[in-house]
Amino acid sequence: KQWYQRRVAITAGCSVSRLLLLNGRSISPAASNESRWKLPYIQSTIIEDDSQPPVLALGITETWLTESVSDAQCELKGFQCIRSDRDGRKGGGCALYLHHKVVPSHQKLFSDNSNNMVAVYVESLHTIFAVVYRPPNSPDSNFVDCMDQLQEMINTHSEDDRYSDVYIIGDFNMPLFNWEESTVPIHPPNTAYQRLMEFIEVNFLTQMVNESTRGHHTLDLILTNKSQDIIEVKTHATKISDHKLVECKLNFNPTIETLNMTSRLDPHSFRAINYHLADSSAMNQDLSTADWNSLQVLCDSALIPLL
Repeated sequence: KQWYQRRVAITAGCSVSRLLLLNGRSISPAASNESRWKLPYIQSTIIEDDSQPPVLALGITETWLTESVSDAQCELKGFQCIRSDRDGRKGGGCALYLHHKVVPSHQKLFSDNSNNMVAVYVESLHTIFAVVYRPPNSPDSNFVDCMDQLQEMINTHSEDDRYSDVYIIGDFNMPLFNWEESTVPIHPPNTAYQRLMEFIEVNFLTQMVNESTRGHHTLDLILTNKSQDIIEVKTHATKISDHKLVECKLNFNPTIETLNMTSRLDPHSFRAINYHLADSSAMNQDLSTADWNSLQVLCDSALIPLL
């Protein structure tokens, strides 16, 4: 596969890039307050930090942009901006700033009067990058619609022999989600929490942010099915937001390509399995009817002490 050969070549070059997430709380250059200075600050202080690896993509939530603000007005040098502005009322919105050398072949936007989503598919990397913003007071049905659109994007770019690599970043405003145990509130039941949990399970995603991002809560998330490509995730306080900047270092850099290095995807390897095509209901049925006590007897307790 051409896209896989390219990805292996990039990784083999020992390059590192960064994926960043920031709740901007207004980046409108048309604002009369301090918001107008946030994009220059992001450009000079966060993106052009020579001590850090280059930025592959930056997701900003709560952009507060409107249709009266042109793309040229919210430009970051060296990046293309794909944005979703909130419909009907002030605030909200999200934007994905993608390095200009990484060209998306397809994009999907979602916007209502609460939730926003931007998703792009980069064919050369067989990868989906997405940014999601869900406000605290979002109706559950609106968030479900947003995630359904994102699922449709993932389904569209899945193949029989390979599931797209996925990086979803955003402010989900779900403080009651227990990420250590991967559990959601049961009483009272919350459809939005349940939908996110279902989305994570169906797409075999891992939530990578293990620190609080606002107060004592982890609201800003990184969801991926490629956790092995993530070197580290850190959070940093900034002067432009009450949320911390989330910084994710990746072990590949598609802005710098090593030439003449190719590889082939082994169709029998673990990487080649498309779990998206699995029959989850049948798998759950088999697991629920298994005689685990009998199976435990067959295990070597010295090798698996927890049993």
